[in-house]
Amino acid sequence: DDRDVPYRAILYYSMGIAGILHSISVVAVLPKVMGEKRLTIPLYFATGMVNLGNSIVLVMKPTLQHAFLLWGSMNTFVYTRAYLVSLTPAHIDWELLYTYGIVAAAATTLSLT
Repeated sequence: DDRDVPYRAILYYSMGIAGILHSISVVAVLPKVMGEKRLTIPLYFATGMVNLGNSIVLVMKPTLQHAFLLWGSMNTFVYTRAYLVSLTPAHIDWELLYTYGIVAAAATTLSLT
């Protein structure tokens, strides 16, 4: 039970607040997103809003389940970078590569959250 371990609440609140701040930064950089903007901007916005929702839920009810939901949705941004690195040897246009990277990351992680 999370109530038996007091340091977890501090961790959960920290994760939630960081997630809220990250979601605000996602909205701020939307116009600068690379790739095919008709795809990448809505994906970035949707991912940021999923993170915002999971962050707010975690702050309102700090539990391990909600922490894992936030962790899963934040991984979209991690997987985007991983897919970019794995697709770099493909010798395709950078904008297309970036679009593939974010679409693949969203398909991988958003179903988990």
